[in-house]
Amino acid sequence: MVTQWALPGATECLGTDAFLGVPAPVRTKPGRGQNPYWSVPLTEPGVLCGVDAVAGLAVYGREAVAREEAEGDG
Repeated sequence: MVTQWALPGATECLGTDAFLGVPAPVRTKPGRGQNPYWSVPLTEPGVLCGVDAVAGLAVYGREAVAREEAEGDG
């Protein structure tokens, strides 16, 4: 289990006392309301992706937000 996050900046790794809601593996289509679901079906429960992929997504999202903020200032 990853307990240290090597990605600098405001992105934090959730600790063991944090709650993160995760949909059931069979929930692959949106339901009523704002219930979570997997946009891509899992190959098997417990196997999602590597830490590097999550870090890459965090960096991409942070850069996209920074670009939008910079465009708003111009």
